[in-house]
Amino acid sequence: MLCNPSQVTREAGREWGNLCKAAVGYDESFARATSLFIPSLFRAAHLATGQKVSDVATGTGVVAQAAEIVGSSGRVTAGDISPSMLEAARCKLKGLPIVLEMFDGHNILHRDKHLDAVICQLGLMFFSDPARGLAEFFRVLRDGGRTAISVS
Repeated sequence: MLCNPSQVTREAGREWGNLCKAAVGYDESFARATSLFIPSLFRAAHLATGQKVSDVATGTGVVAQAAEIVGSSGRVTAGDISPSMLEAARCKLKGLPIVLEMFDGHNILHRDKHLDAVICQLGLMFFSDPARGLAEFFRVLRDGGRTAISVS
């Protein structure tokens, strides 16, 4: 389900609608190609039922949507620094048990050692300080937790 740009335009104003249209364009092109990498990302993260997972730099929520494999006993949070991408994710993920948050991957909104997995598909390469982002990923991972990252 893609975000309906005209609905967002009515609800959030013209400028917001234009940003959402750009996010929808992302979904219709780039996200389709990159979704092919999701199974490998999940295998690397060892995602399983009952885990607490964060999708950092979620974009339009493609990876977060697939991470629903953690089931009702798990929890998926997804965050992005871009309001337009998060709005598109909200539209796409409406009704799914995924928590969306606006945050910078350099400062993840979870306490230390809280998560079983941190996943980041094609986002780390856009961080102003990738090493700092990685340090954040490991800060929020519990002992034995895993991070899985893809970059181009």
